[in-house]
Amino acid sequence: MNARTTTTTTAGSHTLLVIAKEPVPGRVKTRLTPPYTPQEAAALAEAALTDTLNTMLQVPARRRVLVLDGARGPWLPPGFEVLPQAPGGLDERIAAAF
Repeated sequence: MNARTTTTTTAGSHTLLVIAKEPVPGRVKTRLTPPYTPQEAAALAEAALTDTLNTMLQVPARRRVLVLDGARGPWLPPGFEVLPQAPGGLDERIAAAF
């Protein structure tokens, strides 16, 4: 007889993590300038970040973590633990986030 192991997880047992920069003109989406202005690129980055964070709120999770390069802003909804990004290249910042 073959034994099978089934793993189940509780809906709220996961940690969700996003790594992002504060949407500041000249610091985000710089490859879009031109044709966009730094302000337009930052507005796009803020909209994308806001959408991502609001979507995360719809997913059952034990923790929601934003690993942020920069300062919190009005785009940050309640319900997130905010941690600073580690220094270094993107690979080092991603590794440190985990």
